Amino acid sequence: MKPMLVREWMTTNPLTVDPQTSLRAARKRMQEHRLRCLPVVEDGKLLGVAMCHELADLDLLEMYYLSKNTVAEVMTKEVVATMPDAPLVEAAHALLRYELEALPVMEGGRLVGLLSQTEVLRGLVSAADPKVMPLAA
Repeated sequence: MKPMLVREWMTTNPLTVDPQTSLRAARKRMQEHRLRCLPVVEDGKLLGVAMCHELADLDLLEMYYLSKNTVAEVMTKEVVATMPDAPLVEAAHALLRYELEALPVMEGGRLVGLLSQTEVLRGLVSAADPKVMPLAA
């Protein structure tokens, strides 16, 4: 049996924000699109990741006062990433080891996808149940 690859399960062309995006705008985008994290990209370079848990716990009053703060101030700068041709099980290990919600998928120095815990789970469950298919990106 050939190993499942990250590229088979990742979301391609993920939504991103630039480092100057306000926390309020990032939170709204995450809520609207039901995202767990947003890659922070500038000039095609991945600078970090804004995680949902960093923004989700802010109440409305905090968001009002933080509306001028940017994702650059709260993003994770030490990014753990994977590659499209990496085995899915290796990506799963990275998610567990680093307690991450998602992994940016990099190829040739560029962000090409995002792999969430849910996508990894779907992939691993599909090994036992072939009816489970990747969701359309």
